Amino acid sequence: MKNSHAEVHLGYYKQGDDLGHFLEKKKDPVKALKAHAECMRSVAKHLEEIASVIGKRSKEIDLNGDTHCIWMIGPTEIIKKLISKGLAKKSFDEEDEP
Repeated sequence: MKNSHAEVHLGYYKQGDDLGHFLEKKKDPVKALKAHAECMRSVAKHLEEIASVIGKRSKEIDLNGDTHCIWMIGPTEIIKKLISKGLAKKSFDEEDEP
């Protein structure tokens, strides 16, 4: 079975930077906090959807994370499904393969 690589990009960067972005955009602390909370709910939903696609095949997925990057290697059919649902993107390495 062939494996493929994918990257996951979530809707946040760093907690202080993200709140700063919302403070600058909303110009109000309460509105900024609520916007940041909505962003976190969206990120949580994104992660839940990835987990749902992987499902019982979690032992076949090599999931890794670093400061600003999440990437995975797994069966091509799972990776393609994640990409088609907009939950992951083809990794740079994968784009170079024939």
